[in-house]
Order: sequence, then structure tokens, then C-alpha cells
Amino acid sequence: MVEKGAAAFGSEKEAKKNVEKLGKELTKLGAEPALLAAAPPVLMKAPEERQGFDSHVLESMQGCLTQRLEDLAKSLEENAQKATVLAPDVASKKEAIEKATAARDAAQSEFEVAENTVEEKQVNVATAKSTVEATNLALETKRATITSTLTEVEAFTEVIQAYEFLAARSSKAPEPEEVATETAEAAAPETEATQAEEQP
Repeated sequence: MVEKGAAAFGSEKEAKKNVEKLGKELTKLGAEPALLAAAPPVLMKAPEERQGFDSHVLESMQGCLTQRLEDLAKSLEENAQKATVLAPDVASKKEAIEKATAARDAAQSEFEVAENTVEEKQVNVATAKSTVEATNLALETKRATITSTLTEVEAFTEVIQAYEFLAARSSKAPEPEEVATETAEAAAPETEATQAEEQP
């Protein structure tokens, strides 16, 4: 644009856009207001249309840009020197960060292992609890079965005892005294009847 003017961009519209961008950059660089006002018309002119004042404007603009480039170069150099000085400290801090990261990862792994162990123990406790409950239920069932069986055995025992009592009673032989008494009682009516017949 400095060498060819607006013709460097093919159209006046495109040239104006680039002049505006350059003006914004010059504003950031701290260019004087007079330079900011004079630069756009000068940049839009063709080289052969420029006069003495226009050359002064271009030189001021280039000086501003050159100064900015020098400042940037100086800043870069200073930053490079600071980086060289801070390099050992940066390396040390980087190493410390890596160690801290490794320690954190190890702690995280230990935590995960402990957490898994706790979960496994909880599962084992739950399983054992279920087993105990199932065992207690089975014991209660067996206890009820045994109680029912004992009740049936007691009832059957009573039946057997009654049967044995009846069987013993029906098969028991009469004693001699009982037989004599029964015979005497049977003969007594006959004796009384005979005596009555013999009397006149």
C-alpha cells in the first residue's frame, strides 16, 4: 500500500478496509492524532500523486511501525533472557508437579482399591445375613415339624395305652374266690326253692 497506494488491493473499497485496519493498529501503537488523520488519504493516493507532506506522513507512520517492531524485539529478547533464568526453576517445579501427580494417582488407586474392598465386604455381609435368615427360617420350619410330630406321637401313645388296657382287661382270667362267689350266688335261689317245696 505504501508503494502502490489503493491499486495494491484491486479496488478502492478493499483499499479503504485495509487502511481502516492499519489506522486501528496505529491507534494501538500510540500514534499521534494528526498522523492518524493524515495517513488514510495519503495511503489511498498513487505514488506519483504524493507530494512532500505526504512523504513526511509516510515516514512518520513507518517510524511509528519501526519503533513498535523494535519494542517488540526488545520485549522478546527480555522475555527470552527471563526464560533462560527461570528455566531451572521451571524444571524443578515441573518435576515437583510430576511427583505430586504421581502421588495423587497412587492415592487415587489406593482409594479405589479400598472402596472396592469395602463394597466386597458389604456384599459378603449381606450374603451372610441372607444365609443366616434362611437358616433361621429353615430351623423354624424344622422346629414346627418336630413339634407336630411329637404331638402326633403323644396322641398315638395314648391310643396304644388305651388299646393295651382294653386288651389286658379282656384277656384277664377270673380269680378262684370270684368264681366261688359267683357259683354260690347262682346256687342260692335253687336252695331256697327246694326248701320251700319240702315244707308241709
